[in-house]
Amino acid sequence: MNVAQYIKKLELLNYSKDTIRMYKWILESSLKVEELPFEEIIKRIIRDELKASSQTFHKKVFQSYLKFCKRYDEIEIVKELQEKRENKNTFREVLTREEIIEKTELTGYLKEDTFRTIIRFIFETGIRISEVNKITQDDKKLYVMGKGNKRREIFFNPETYSNLLKFKWMYKKEINIQAIRRKIKALFGDKYACHSLRRSFATHMFKNNADPKIIMKLLGHNDINTTFRYLQKSRDEELETYKKLFFQY
Repeated sequence: MNVAQYIKKLELLNYSKDTIRMYKWILESSLKVEELPFEEIIKRIIRDELKASSQTFHKKVFQSYLKFCKRYDEIEIVKELQEKRENKNTFREVLTREEIIEKTELTGYLKEDTFRTIIRFIFETGIRISEVNKITQDDKKLYVMGKGNKRREIFFNPETYSNLLKFKWMYKKEINIQAIRRKIKALFGDKYACHSLRRSFATHMFKNNADPKIIMKLLGHNDINTTFRYLQKSRDEELETYKKLFFQY
């Protein structure tokens, strides 16, 4: 079995084009899995020039490829690899609901309002940017086809969805994902990306006392630990929580 066959499987499992492109680059260019022996590939996974997060991702991709190839003994060896340690407490900037609503107000210009409506819809539903063109409606409920061909229901603001349908009908074509990425940076700044909207969605729900398991389900996560990494609180907010608990005797 080769990389091309593995990539075909990812396509059948409905992985996004960006994810497939990254997996292909890691296997063919970074790890050179069809050229190098297993021992050399291992060395490339834990090479110093890769960040901790990159080592972890390389390891994950290679394990997935080995599983596809049914090389189970080698998977166990890869599992034992020690990657760099990463600071899991890194704070990533998120946007408040008020900031997003303000920046996505309609302007009366069709193209601009289409972008703004899509961005607001992504925030209000928590969907991945890759899922924007995979929305289906069934009996007044909305569903997306997520990673691994997993269908899940998404909750939505009817007004925003109505605007989204109107603009999509006018354009009569798929939403341009790259254009949405550029518009997010134009509206909110270079430090924000598509995933910032998902983190902002999760953080907004968390701060308003939503059960983390509900957030996990809405985001389409399989692991609650993944969801917790989306929940961003600044040091000032953490300090304020501490003061409420311990400064009032």
